[in-house]
Amino acid sequence: RDVLNNNPTINVSMFAWCGQCEYYSSAQIQSYLTQMTAFEAEYPNVTFIYMTGHAQGYGADGYQRWQNNEMIRDYCTANNKVLFDFADLDVWWYDASNQQWQESFYMHDGHEVPIQHHQYNGDEVGHTTIESCENKGRASWWMVAQLAGWSPAAPTPTPTPGGYPTCTPTPDPNMDLQATLW
Repeated sequence: RDVLNNNPTINVSMFAWCGQCEYYSSAQIQSYLTQMTAFEAEYPNVTFIYMTGHAQGYGADGYQRWQNNEMIRDYCTANNKVLFDFADLDVWWYDASNQQWQESFYMHDGHEVPIQHHQYNGDEVGHTTIESCENKGRASWWMVAQLAGWSPAAPTPTPTPGGYPTCTPTPDPNMDLQATLW
């Protein structure tokens, strides 16, 4: 609230997770969703971007993370919210050598649980790879450009996991996008 109250030109805000989705209960995730909705009501001129957590944990923790991310996705779909699906970006990797998308998952108690693709396992930057960061940077650019009023030239590209068309944005000149990410 302090950030938004003291910076009235901000019109986009996003909350980012780290590993909390691996151990938060569904009640805690619901609290996040409820609070984001309250912020939307309190700041109607701000677009709030919801976010899933990463897709790094295995076993029961990874299953819990997946369930919580699904809860966030379902809420955003049902309520027409803007979602930055960080976990989905972790899971898909494009293999340029054969021009194929690869999805990574493991089995837990009979469930196929998405997991960060092994191509992104590393510690080049924090607990991931430069390639993963670049992938998420392109996705965030695409999202923020569209929030600012840019529309892809027709025909609209079919979104593919982790796929970002090469294009030059032409944002709406009447939209002044001021974002904060915390």
